[in-house]
Amino acid sequence: MADKLQQGIEDALNKILHTTHQSGNMKKQLKKKIYKTVSTLRNLVNRMQIMLEEEIRQNPKLKKKSVHSKQNWKLADGTTQRVS
Repeated sequence: MADKLQQGIEDALNKILHTTHQSGNMKKQLKKKIYKTVSTLRNLVNRMQIMLEEEIRQNPKLKKKSVHSKQNWKLADGTTQRVS
């Protein structure tokens, strides 16, 4: 599930870059700002992932929860749905 989330974020950032690249009327300065912002977002997402993985490694309870949450997704109504 984390892989799908990461792929979704990456796809969204790529779409922003593609749209920016295709926009001929956009000023260079604005394009540079968008490219820099996307780069910053990628770095932050990567750092968050590293921090989460480190927390999971250091805390056995979180590791157990992480494995469980990868297999099952608790729904708002209290039921559990199996995730592949």
